[in-house]
Amino acid sequence: MSSLNLFPRETAEEFLAWLEESELYTPNDEQKQFIRRYKDRIAVLQGPPGTGKTMTLSYALLARAYALLESQNRMRGMLVAPSNRAVNAALQEVDESLHYWNQHADDTDMSSSLDNLRLIRALGRDIDVDEDLYRETDFVNYHTDDLNQIRQDLTTQTSLGAFTGAANGVLVFATTSGGYKFVDEVWDSGTESCFDLLAIDEASMVPTPDMLIPGASTEPNAQVLISGDQRQMPPVQTHDWDREDRRIVEEVAPHLSSMDFFRLFSYQDGFGMDESPEEVKVPSFQDIPIDKLAVTYRCHRVVAEFLRRLIYVQDRIDYRSGREYTLNVRSAERGGVRRVMNPKYPLVLIVHDERDSQQSNPYEVGIVDSLVQTVDPDEDVGVVTPHNAQRGRLRGALRNYDNADVDTVERFQGGERDMIVVSGTVSDPDYVRREADFILSPNRLNVAMSRMRKKLVLVVPRSLIDFVPSDSDQYEAARVWKRMYSIAQEEADQAPWTGTISEFAGEVPQMAPDKKLKVFTVSDI
Repeated sequence: MSSLNLFPRETAEEFLAWLEESELYTPNDEQKQFIRRYKDRIAVLQGPPGTGKTMTLSYALLARAYALLESQNRMRGMLVAPSNRAVNAALQEVDESLHYWNQHADDTDMSSSLDNLRLIRALGRDIDVDEDLYRETDFVNYHTDDLNQIRQDLTTQTSLGAFTGAANGVLVFATTSGGYKFVDEVWDSGTESCFDLLAIDEASMVPTPDMLIPGASTEPNAQVLISGDQRQMPPVQTHDWDREDRRIVEEVAPHLSSMDFFRLFSYQDGFGMDESPEEVKVPSFQDIPIDKLAVTYRCHRVVAEFLRRLIYVQDRIDYRSGREYTLNVRSAERGGVRRVMNPKYPLVLIVHDERDSQQSNPYEVGIVDSLVQTVDPDEDVGVVTPHNAQRGRLRGALRNYDNADVDTVERFQGGERDMIVVSGTVSDPDYVRREADFILSPNRLNVAMSRMRKKLVLVVPRSLIDFVPSDSDQYEAARVWKRMYSIAQEEADQAPWTGTISEFAGEVPQMAPDKKLKVFTVSDI
C-alpha cells in the first residue's frame, strides 16, 4: 500500500511539541505512535476502555490540521461515529483542545495557523445538542441553513497546491448517515470527493457498509483513521448473517464492523476462533498498521489486571493502570456486606445458586440494594443489567439513592462510575441456553466491567458460570465466564465468605426458598 505525502511530518511534530509544553494532557508513547502515522493511507487504533482513544484521535486530527494550514494548504476533514453521543464526545475533545490553543498559542512562538480551522457539527432536523458545551464549533443544520460558504470551503481542486488565497480548514463532525446527508445537501444532491481526511471513531460499532457511505466523499489520496476496540460492543445487526447463503455477500464481509474489516488487512493482528471471518477474501498485501493502547486512566489497577488476563491477552495488550483510589463507604451491619464493601477490595465476585429467574431476579435486587445503601452519597454508582425488566425492578428498589444509576450495557458504554455493580440476572438454565448469544457476550461483559473507577462487584448466578453450550459458536463466550470465575478464585486473598442470600441481604421481597452464595474478594495489597 502506497504512502502519503499529504501531512508534512516536521510541521505536524511542532504541534506535538507544543502539547508537551502546554497544560493539556501530553500523549504517552503508544498514543504518539498512532498520531505520527502521517504517511500511512490507513491507520488503525485499538483503544481498550479508558485508554484515551478518542482524545488520541482528536490530537491526530489537530496535528494534521496544523501541518496543512501551517504549510499554506487547506485542510478538509470529516469525523464520523455511529451515534450522536459518540460524535459529540469526539467533538468535545477537539473543541476543548482548539479553544485552549486559541487562548494560549500566542504565548509561545507557535504560529496562529489553527485560528483558521473551522469545526462544524452537522445536524439534522431532530437532533438536539447542548451548544453551550462547545466554544469553537459552528452548528449547521444541513436541511435549513445556508450551505454556500461551506460549499466554497470544500470546493474540490486537482491538488492541494492549486489552492489560492489564505489557507483555511474545515473539520466536519457527524454520524455516518449524517455525514452523507450533509455532503448531499452541500452539493445539492450527489456526492463529491472533497475530504482529504476521514476519521471513524467507535469503529467497532460501525458496520462496513455504513463506513462506505461517508467514505464516498473522500479524495482518492485521502487518509483514513480508524479508532475503536473490537472487544467492546459490536454493531447492531438486523440481518442474520450466520444464515446468509449468498457467497458473494460472505466474501465482501458486510457483516463485519469497520474495525474488523481493516483488521483483516493488518500484518500484526489475527482473529480468534469466535470471530473468524471465514469466507472473506483478503488481498495478498497486508500492511495496515494497528497501534494498541494499553494504559487505562479509568480502572483501578487490580481490575485492569483482571481485564488483561480475561480479555486483552487475546490481543497481546498489556492492559494496565496506575490508579489505586478507594471507595468511600459507610458501615454495614451484615458480615457479608461488610466483606464486599471493604474498600481494600476493588474487585468482588458474588456467586449465588438461585436458578429460576429469567428477565428479572428479585434475589439480585436484594443483594444490590444491600450494597448500594452502604456507599457514601458523594460516590456515584452504576448498576448494569442485561434486561429492561431487571432495570425497572432495580430502579424501584434504589429510587431513594440519588447517586445510583441503573441501566443496560448499551447506555453505559462510554461512561464511567466510581462503583460498578453488574447484575447477571438470568439464572434459569433453559433461559440461559435460549439467550446464550446475548447474555454471555464477552463484549457486553467487558464493557460492563470496565466502567468502574474504584470498585467492581459482579453478582452472577452459578448457572451462568456452569453453562455448557451445545453450539460450538457459543463455546468461547461460555469459556470467558468460566475464566472470570477461575481468575477471581485464584486471585482471592482469603477463603470466600459463604452463607445464604437472606443472611447476606436480609429479607428480599418476593423471594422464593433461600439459596446459598459465595463472596470472592480480590485485595489491593
